[in-house]
Amino acid sequence: MNYQDRLSPWKIVRLQSNLQHVIVGRFRRRGDAEGHLRILKRMMPELQFAIVFDVGYAEEFIPSVSTTEAEN
Repeated sequence: MNYQDRLSPWKIVRLQSNLQHVIVGRFRRRGDAEGHLRILKRMMPELQFAIVFDVGYAEEFIPSVSTTEAEN
């Protein structure tokens, strides 16, 4: 996750039938995302959308185990 994505953790995603999603937009504040979601639902009522908070776990925060530690 790059720096720009970290500045906007709220996302609106379009839910698809195959358990996947498409990111529609990123927002800095939840209120902004909710306002945009209301407009999307009016314009496209047949599609499903959701607001999610992207925690953005980066690989540097996930501890890795080296092969020497695993052998001991």
